[in-house]
Amino acid sequence: MHSAQERRGEEPRFLAQPQLFPQGTLVVDGGPGTEYNAVERAIRKGLGRSDQG
Repeated sequence: MHSAQERRGEEPRFLAQPQLFPQGTLVVDGGPGTEYNAVERAIRKGLGRSDQG
């Protein structure tokens, strides 16, 4: 149910967004000098790894 709209009816209303696919392969374990994109850096941070290859 969307919080900005009043609920009408008996059944819950579900909203979804279309699936988003990566434009390329994610690299989380590149070698020295690897430049990571923002998503890869976030994954590496979550894994406790350095931003540097």
